[in-house]
Amino acid sequence: MREIKNNSFRGLENLTTVNFVGNSQLNSIGKYAFADCANLKNITLPNTINEVPAGAFENCIELENISIPSSVTKIGAQAFCGAEKLAFSSIPSGVTEIGNFAFFGCKGNSSIYIPSEITLIGDGAFAAISDVSAFAVSAENAN
Repeated sequence: MREIKNNSFRGLENLTTVNFVGNSQLNSIGKYAFADCANLKNITLPNTINEVPAGAFENCIELENISIPSSVTKIGAQAFCGAEKLAFSSIPSGVTEIGNFAFFGCKGNSSIYIPSEITLIGDGAFAAISDVSAFAVSAENAN
């Protein structure tokens, strides 16, 4: 499989894990592809994709863990919006752009680290993350 289209798995309440293993040929995930999968807890994305598109995992309220590969350069608008339990401490070093409200309401974080490659952080990208006590930007980020 090379592509997952927009809304393909949207709202699948019993889906708990998404894992692309081995020599995955996936190179594109559509907008809102896994949105509203209320019980999705774990995601491992393949290193063959370069974007987490708009709303891809929006409102996955049980989402706790995601492995974003270094091949990803863009995290789209609302990609993880409403994923209340999502915990991450750093954005992968390959990411250059974080869309509007990408991590809005992801409350499982105590710290956030922004790497040097980031050139754009959209409106409200990290808004409503109530547990953050530390926010750091790479000293090498001239953007």
